[in-house]
Amino acid sequence: MLLLLFIHLLLISLLSFLNLMNMLLPYISYLFLFFLYYFSFL
Repeated sequence: MLLLLFIHLLLISLLSFLNLMNMLLPYISYLFLFFLYYFSFL
């Protein structure tokens, strides 16, 4: 019973983490592209 609750909480936290990553993904990709351009001009 306790294990089931723990797994449920883990799934909820994983889903919220994925949702957060989905929100942050454009910014991360923009940063990555920015660094890529920056290092290509060096």
